Amino acid sequence: LPQEVHPRAGAGDPEAPDAWRVVDPRSARSLMQTATPPWYVVDVRDSRAYATRGHLAEAALVPLEVLEANVGDLHVRTDQIVLLYADDEARATAAARILAGYGFPNLRVLGGGMAAWEREGLPVEGR
Repeated sequence: LPQEVHPRAGAGDPEAPDAWRVVDPRSARSLMQTATPPWYVVDVRDSRAYATRGHLAEAALVPLEVLEANVGDLHVRTDQIVLLYADDEARATAAARILAGYGFPNLRVLGGGMAAWEREGLPVEGR
C-alpha cells in the first residue's frame, strides 16, 4: 500500500535527469482530472499573487522562500504526483530541485507556469 513520503535532506538527487518532469498545461489539466490519487498541487508564488491573481484548483500555497522550512508539512503519498507551479517555469523548477533533494519521487513542473495555464484558457480559482 502507498505510504506517505518521509522527506529527508539528501534522500534524492535533484540533478538526476528524471528528478522531475515538465508538463504542459493542457496535459497537466487532462491528467489531473483522471488521477487517482489526486495530484498534490503546490503554488510556490507569494501569497499576494495567490490571492489577487488566482490559483489552480486545490492548490496549496507554499512560497518558494519557505518551502524547505515547511517540507515536513507536505503530506504526500509515495504514489502521488506533485505539480509545482509559479508565474514562470524557473521558480517551480527551483522548488522541484528542493523537493527532489528531500526524496519526493513524482514531481512535475508546470511548463510555462501560470502564464501558460492562463494563455490556454484553463480554469483559475480565486479571482
